[in-house]
Order: sequence, then C-alpha cells, then structure tokens
Amino acid sequence: MPARSITRLFADLFDWAIVYAVALIFSIRSILAFIEAITHPTSANITTAFIDAIVTGSFIIIIFIVYFLVLPVNWNGQTIGKKFFKIHVVRKDGKPVDFQTMFVREVFGRLLVGILSLGASIIAESFVMLVSDRHQTFHDTLASTQVVDVE
Repeated sequence: MPARSITRLFADLFDWAIVYAVALIFSIRSILAFIEAITHPTSANITTAFIDAIVTGSFIIIIFIVYFLVLPVNWNGQTIGKKFFKIHVVRKDGKPVDFQTMFVREVFGRLLVGILSLGASIIAESFVMLVSDRHQTFHDTLASTQVVDVE
C-alpha cells in the first residue's frame, strides 16, 4: 500500500533535519575559519578558510551519500526518518532497492533536479505527491520506485 503523502513529508523533514544538523556540526570549524578570514584577511587565514571549506564540503557529500544512498540499501529502503514513520522505498517490481536505484532516485531525481530548478522542484514534487493517487514524485518515477508502508 502506498505511503500517505503526509507521512512521506514528515519522514523527509525528519531526515533533512538530521542531515542538516550533522552538516552544521561539521561546518562549525569552517564557519569560524571564514569569520577569521573576513575579520583578519591574511594570506594564511584565507588559505585556512579555503581548505576548511573543501574538507567540510567533502564531509557533507559523504554524509549525504551514506545517509540517502547507503543507509536505505542496507536498511530495507529506509532512512532514520522512514524507519520512524514506518515507511520504506521499494522498486516498482516489489524488490528491495539497490545502490544504483537509490543513486538514480536521490542524485539525479532529487538533488540534480533540485539544483537545476533552484529548489522549485521541491514545491512541485510536494504538490504532485499530495494530489496523485499513488503519492509518487518525480524521483520515484525516474528510478521506478515507490514508498510504501512497512507491513
């Protein structure tokens, strides 16, 4: 049975809150280095801020990959938010998701489209999910997945 739209929405908000909180923790050093480079613009401070930004960005990409790609593959199509709200992602044929499926779903269907549309796709996908019979989004359609209740 397809998961209800409101359940999907809350699970997504829960997941993004976790990812943003962890990203913020990893970003503190980089933010402090940036402030130092602005208030005391020496060559060393600017270089430190630049290196910290690259390292922090790399960690955030790793966090995204682990949380949205690796975790669902190893946790029966669930993230922490989906587990909490008792829903999971499966392929349309009912089989468990694999890394390739999650990569297409999250990187191409959600992240890339979100960046290219400057975030407008998030609003459009939420609306489509709310009014469609199967409560599917573009990234579900692109990856041939569906979000269903855990039985």
